[in-house]
Amino acid sequence: MEIKKAEPSDVPAALEMAARHEMDYEGLEKDDIWMALEAGRLLGIAALRRFPEGVELCGLVVDSEERHNGVGGRLVQAVLQAVPGDVYLQTIIPGFFARLGFDKVDRPPAFIAKPPSWCVGCQRELCTTMLRKRT
Repeated sequence: MEIKKAEPSDVPAALEMAARHEMDYEGLEKDDIWMALEAGRLLGIAALRRFPEGVELCGLVVDSEERHNGVGGRLVQAVLQAVPGDVYLQTIIPGFFARLGFDKVDRPPAFIAKPPSWCVGCQRELCTTMLRKRT
């Protein structure tokens, strides 16, 4: 499996995958998108948003057929290696991210606050803010 940062020509395929899995959001096309590929087939994507105050992993999608094969974990690990500092995220699957070195935090920092439209269809009470500190 190859993991690479998306080139501009890769973005439409990444956006299509995100939309197909209902993980697209406004501004995704402007984020740093990473792709997991095998034999030219897109297996998953991760999106990283950079703010002046810090970095957020704000999207992770793995193709339904590839889930539970380690694609998501390898994709997140590759993204984390490319980030020199701490990384925040908000998730409804905290156990997955805990295995990758993220810890729960009590309150999200203001720079990753989401507009109400971001959370449509999600159960807000399941949302967990996490932080992976760069060691």
